[in-house]
Amino acid sequence: MNMVALIVAEPHASLVVSGKKTLELRSTRTRKARSTIAIIAKGTGTGTVICVARIAGVIGPLTT
Repeated sequence: MNMVALIVAEPHASLVVSGKKTLELRSTRTRKARSTIAIIAKGTGTGTVICVARIAGVIGPLTT
């Protein structure tokens, strides 16, 4: 099964895993609304998936 991954910098990736971070702001809109994605911690060097998360919804893009 192919899965889309989101690369997240630390410490944010670990906060996603622990459930303490439930929002991720990006400069571009995702096309994978309401789907399951893999979370990869940036800088792990191996591209290891540290958790799997579900995108519940997409808002945006946000403007100033």
